[in-house]
Amino acid sequence: MKTSASVIFIIFSGFFCTSCSSVFYYPDHVQYVDVDKLPIHPELLHIPAKDGHPIPAWYFKTNQKKRLGLIVQFHGNAQNMTSHFMFLSSAPFRGYDHLIFDYRGYGGSEGRPTPKNTVSDGMDVLRWCKEHFPKSRLIVFGQSLGGAVAMKALINLKGELKPDAVVIDSSFLSYRSEARTLLAEHWLTWLLQPIGWLVVDNSQGPGKEISTLAPLPFLVVHGDDDHVVSFSHGEKVFRAAPEPKTFWRVSGGRHTDFMLRKEFVDRFYAYLNQLFSF
Repeated sequence: MKTSASVIFIIFSGFFCTSCSSVFYYPDHVQYVDVDKLPIHPELLHIPAKDGHPIPAWYFKTNQKKRLGLIVQFHGNAQNMTSHFMFLSSAPFRGYDHLIFDYRGYGGSEGRPTPKNTVSDGMDVLRWCKEHFPKSRLIVFGQSLGGAVAMKALINLKGELKPDAVVIDSSFLSYRSEARTLLAEHWLTWLLQPIGWLVVDNSQGPGKEISTLAPLPFLVVHGDDDHVVSFSHGEKVFRAAPEPKTFWRVSGGRHTDFMLRKEFVDRFYAYLNQLFSF
């Protein structure tokens, strides 16, 4: 029995090692909404990446008379932008333009996602936004995996581009730490925690380098009942975040659900409006 268990463990460990990157990415190519039925139709963009790869994006222009800024959304690790845009579907009605894009391998984007190319795509999108909306206030909004991608992209762009505010929802600083947390949650993978720590690529994790982005208004949001990325990860993001920073604990909040709660939707736009003295 012991020998059989050891063999199973070794086989499973080998499978995990060869699949270590994929544990973070669950893309699909489904279009989740009928664009024609949306109250505000997005403009479909193909933002050119440095390597020539077209990055698909949806741009929602505000229907308000006064444009208050542009929110660029870095979405989470599953599905694609046609489902994740809903978290900020209120933005155009509050005076903010909204742009969301797909990392390669997601939606209509070719290739496959990796820690390095998701960050590269994010950097190219931010450069494009700064070039095409030079007078707009730029708010970077990262959710879950997208929060880690957004933070690393900003670190890499330091000295070249600086947003007017950053919002990080339900995210983490370290891919290794998050992999270890996920593996610890199930009896079948509990013993794989040390292997996960060793094989997961952490070179694109933002880590404590985000503190070097100061001064930069930083809002960190995390639900205390998040079973995907534990609340402790949100606390670590906040501790490392640059000043001026704010932390919102969502009581009973699950993963990335704060923008689905009316009280937080109102609070979010009030935060931005106050930040920009509107």
